[in-house]
Amino acid sequence: MSAQAQLDYALTYSNSTYTELSGSTDVSVNAWTSVHTMSLPFEFKYFGQKYNNIYITFDGFYFSDTGDDYIFYGTDNFKPKGNIPTESPISYLLTGSSPNRILKIQYKNINESTVDLSLEYSLNTQIWLYEASNIIEYHFGSTIITDPSFTYFYIGLIDYDNSPYLSIDSSAKAPVLVRVINAGTFNGISSYPSRGQVYTLTPKRTSVTPENILPYTFAQGANTFAVQCSEEYKLKLLDINGRDISNYLKIDIISGKYSINGCASGMYILNIEVGNQIFTEKILLQ
Repeated sequence: MSAQAQLDYALTYSNSTYTELSGSTDVSVNAWTSVHTMSLPFEFKYFGQKYNNIYITFDGFYFSDTGDDYIFYGTDNFKPKGNIPTESPISYLLTGSSPNRILKIQYKNINESTVDLSLEYSLNTQIWLYEASNIIEYHFGSTIITDPSFTYFYIGLIDYDNSPYLSIDSSAKAPVLVRVINAGTFNGISSYPSRGQVYTLTPKRTSVTPENILPYTFAQGANTFAVQCSEEYKLKLLDINGRDISNYLKIDIISGKYSINGCASGMYILNIEVGNQIFTEKILLQ
């Protein structure tokens, strides 16, 4: 396994209150036995490809019938509690209004088939898809795993061409997104994320209309950069492991140039949010 700086998504993480979905549509029977197919309420771009359908199953979902373009929250031998699909419901809910809608998919009380009956294994997870920005977000609920044999957990994304996938590494509390080259030697994280943890995966550049025309100009100098935009914008600075280090950004009010203070030399990622779109620029700090 090796990590590469060039990733298709940037990872940030935070904590929030986990709230179970209310009024969601239950698709447990199909999702547990085969797959639940549905039309997306909005076009979603995943690894640069546009999709209009989604296929929900018990360990995640994918965007085409090939099953290669996959978002997964775990890869254990999942089963519903008591082998009754409705005891471990899988459901979805659309919230918000266009163009800021969120499709939320919830996996509740997911069990593992190989756990000893005297032990317990239960996961609660939601995966959110954001309209326009194409952000993917994991929200983690209560977890009970008393079986000591479970020390490897896999959470991540598989590209449409089934290339080396992106997965969470390091630790649940301080995750790092890596590109997995050798799946046989990759062990994921040693514990499942706890209730309230949120992992946000932001695509490096979302689409704009017309294509490839940016709503801002970006210029980089010697350890400085400048952004000019006619609209209000927000900046977020990430290191190559996806950690938010925006507090190191400083602006010179007179020149309007930004600098990064107190950081080591190397490559950094700058997210520029304009309206409902997020763009990415690479910054080389010398």
